[in-house]
Amino acid sequence: MPVPDKRSDSRPGSLGCGLRACQRAAQNALVVCPACHDRLRRDLGELPELYQYCESLLVRFPPAFTQKPGDRRAAGLPLCEPVANARRDIVAVLASWSGLVADERGTTRPRRRDVRDLTAFLSGHIDWLLGHPAGLCFAEELVTVAADARRASGGPLVDVELGRCVAEGCDLPLTLARAGGGTSSSLEVHCAGGHVWQARQWLQLARQLSRTTSVPSQLAALAAGVSEATIRKWASRGKLSRYGTPGRAEYDLGELLELTTKKGS
Repeated sequence: MPVPDKRSDSRPGSLGCGLRACQRAAQNALVVCPACHDRLRRDLGELPELYQYCESLLVRFPPAFTQKPGDRRAAGLPLCEPVANARRDIVAVLASWSGLVADERGTTRPRRRDVRDLTAFLSGHIDWLLGHPAGLCFAEELVTVAADARRASGGPLVDVELGRCVAEGCDLPLTLARAGGGTSSSLEVHCAGGHVWQARQWLQLARQLSRTTSVPSQLAALAAGVSEATIRKWASRGKLSRYGTPGRAEYDLGELLELTTKKGS
């Protein structure tokens, strides 16, 4: 949908910046001012990181905590809709404007709808786009998808109940949630009675819960205090069993506990 031309004279012979709520003068032949031009470059450069971070938030953590390895009887993964929408919109906007650039400038667009490739491509043509008759639409869409992705990545995590608290004298529900930091490294297991287990304590907690507990590779790495690459290396060498699906690996916390205990002894 075309975006109305919101530019207005801010001084003789000059047009105002087209972005909403900005009253500064536009930069030469571009539709935005120098400050918004810099902002748009930053937003564009941030999209690959936002896209990747949203991937870690795509599934509300974690159905694997309440499933046995290989158990797929649950009715699908509980996807976080705002995060999924943010990722979809990032790809759609980048691909659309890359297509316009390629068609009108006679250049080759990225072969894949890869966010990093599309971002790098558009970064080399951003000034041309901002001088294009549709440049204001590009600027507005870029600002919008970046803001939506930031909002989605910082949104609240729906708590997931894991069982009953294993602390002595406590039988309150155990819940996995993201602590105030808002990143995957701030995940914690806690109960309403104030008992808290950080990632490094999850392996022992899994044993105390007396259940087979599998988690995605990112959480397995947090629990073991190693990188995801190390988790994959252990699996490839047969030291750790890989569960899940071809596109989504999961690892048993009980096995991780035994493996890290052996390495520490």
